[in-house]
Amino acid sequence: MFIARASKRPAILCALLLAICTLASYPFAEMGGNDDFAYVRSAKALADTGHLVYFGWSSAMLGWQLALGALFIKLLGSYFTATRASILLVALATAFLLQRTFVRLGLRETNASFATLTLVLSPLFIPLSFSFMSDIPGLFAIVLCLYLCLRAIDSPLPSRTVAWLLAAAISSAILGTARQTGWLGLFVIVPSTCWLLRRRRLPIVLLACVWALCVAFTFVCLYWFSRQMYTTVESAGGMRFDLDHLFDAGLAALRVPLETAFFLSPILIAFALAFLKERTRVVYLSLAGVILFCAYLCLRPHSYWVGNILAPASSGIGDYVTPLGILELPEIGNRPLTLNLGVRIVITVVSYFAAFAFAVLLITKNRLITRHRHAMAPEEAQPAQLSWQPLLLLLGPFTIAYCAFLAFRVLAGTMFDRYLLPLFMVLAVVALRFYQEKVSPRLPLPCFAVLFLFAAFGVAGTHDMFAVDRARLAAIEHLRAAGLPRTAFYGGFAYDGWTQIDTQGHIDADGIRTPDGVRHLPSERLKFNPCGYSFARYYPAIRAQYALSFDNLTCRDPKNSFAPVPYHLWLPPFSGAIYTRSLSPESLSVPGN
Repeated sequence: MFIARASKRPAILCALLLAICTLASYPFAEMGGNDDFAYVRSAKALADTGHLVYFGWSSAMLGWQLALGALFIKLLGSYFTATRASILLVALATAFLLQRTFVRLGLRETNASFATLTLVLSPLFIPLSFSFMSDIPGLFAIVLCLYLCLRAIDSPLPSRTVAWLLAAAISSAILGTARQTGWLGLFVIVPSTCWLLRRRRLPIVLLACVWALCVAFTFVCLYWFSRQMYTTVESAGGMRFDLDHLFDAGLAALRVPLETAFFLSPILIAFALAFLKERTRVVYLSLAGVILFCAYLCLRPHSYWVGNILAPASSGIGDYVTPLGILELPEIGNRPLTLNLGVRIVITVVSYFAAFAFAVLLITKNRLITRHRHAMAPEEAQPAQLSWQPLLLLLGPFTIAYCAFLAFRVLAGTMFDRYLLPLFMVLAVVALRFYQEKVSPRLPLPCFAVLFLFAAFGVAGTHDMFAVDRARLAAIEHLRAAGLPRTAFYGGFAYDGWTQIDTQGHIDADGIRTPDGVRHLPSERLKFNPCGYSFARYYPAIRAQYALSFDNLTCRDPKNSFAPVPYHLWLPPFSGAIYTRSLSPESLSVPGN
């Protein structure tokens, strides 16, 4: 078939572009970023002792990700750069498979490459591709399972169909040990594929037995993980259903469509342009609505609602793409602003209007689009591998299952933008498949311009994130040169986490498994907040006299003179400094130990 004989060069090019953009950001600093400090520590323990050990900051199993990280530590010697390099390889493989998967889902080669680059060159994917977080391994598990299932559907021989299905089930079972959402391939995508192939003569007993063994393997892994010390317990027990919590959960749920409109705007902008070509009352009313929306944003820029609908729709700590740049962490001081209000209003209006145009054209496609549809040249009319019905039967159950997972995270109060990556994959292929069939086989040039801006922001933002980390390490060296131990200062969220593990063997987080059962922090500890550093509650081993801050106003002036460490950024405000501040004496005593 045509797709089976297609060149792999576009997929290789997508992977190479990801590698170039990631390395161009100079993402090197021997310091943790986000939660990966604890994951790197587990990989180090595996490399040193051969045992899987957790340190109180992991709800993901990590599995094969730790084995890969430990191998790279053995090969390269360093900790953070080595383990992150291992994830970069996984990210490149994910980019390659995404492009081939999109082609098999019916996208033209150029459109499949564009959809792939929209995902992997986004300011969300680039920093994650050189981080030891489990999001990229989890996405890789899903993409590989989907690709293998598509190969099974495409295979004309029953024996090869069975082989692809078995490979999909087994790979999903194994790769899901890094991040449990990867098992959705085994539990949802593989059964959906078998349903699509139900009319073929396949060895159902063999397939059912292997699938059952894989499912049993996942439950054994979950049982083993539940017995490991210093892992984080996630349950529905922490959910509340009072009005305040439900209101906050509703705002968090609102982020899903808002973030989708923002991150998929390189694709959705094509629908906005097609929509504007129409000369209907709907278009004119929509433009009037855009003007009113802009006026509201400009007149009420600091209102509560505007703060929750502006893109990027950051909820604060833990998000990667925020108005402050890439990755917002609980650090001391006020971090400089990268995206000012005017820029955010422009981004918000463009991305939301593009999403609105897509929704309108999707609903009214036969009435509004077909008369303006471009004629496809014979060489452009690539037949879709799957019609819409089997495509929706394949991706629909997975999307529903993943949305159920997101609903759990929303109700639990922990919703981050990186959780949406698998959803972006599904929506990107649906949107582009619809566009190339109903509007035009080619995307307009403005789509490529928006993609370039996204990639540039991702590269520059990732560079700035690591530039701040390198400045923070330099400031820490000044403190250590003055004779201060690691436990005498707050060096930052990830650095302090490593110090806590060095000193007491684990992060003293709320809801971790200990030899005495699940530990919950006492209320006195939950109130511990020196200089606004809320995560100090998890680091009782640190008796801080000093703290590193983004500004020279937070906390107090230090008795000793420590010069600020400057850093240079590629995004506004283009420069900054890490300041050393002193803490009040009461910060030396952590309550509730």
